[in-house]
Amino acid sequence: MQRIASLVCLVAMFFPAHADAQSLYGGAGIGSVQIEDDGPGYFVSDFASAWRVHLGYEANSGLAFEGVILNSRMTDPSNDTTATRADFSGFALYAVGSTPTSEYGRFAAKLGLFTGQFRIESATRSFDDRKNGAALGLAYIFDFTDQVALRGDFETYFSSVETLSNGSISVQVRFGN
Repeated sequence: MQRIASLVCLVAMFFPAHADAQSLYGGAGIGSVQIEDDGPGYFVSDFASAWRVHLGYEANSGLAFEGVILNSRMTDPSNDTTATRADFSGFALYAVGSTPTSEYGRFAAKLGLFTGQFRIESATRSFDDRKNGAALGLAYIFDFTDQVALRGDFETYFSSVETLSNGSISVQVRFGN
């Protein structure tokens, strides 16, 4: 996560002259993920903690394009060999539409695509699958200042078998208007 946060800061440092024209923003946060896998003859559901990093380009006050890196860690029940555990590491690209709800807040809806690695482990089976699919999300962004905001996101990634739901809280920094 430190490498990703460093990358966001590095990108911000290279764009200060263009920040007003490009309206870049980025942020990082933590949350919780529920991973469900409904394969032939089995069903897996697991909750895990997660971190996320997002970087976006705000085309205007109502439209943005955003990339999100999401990573969850497998739960680890101590010495429980019957438990099934799952984790996810992936990337999503979104088109984001937003509308103001107050002087400081705005609501956003996100539609996009994801690619990611699902890992499932249990006493009877273990596998690693790369999946692609649709990504949907909702966010509420509260602007403390013109540059700093607190953001709550809910995202769902759908593939043919797996579904991942993520809720997170992030701090967002805008590099421009």
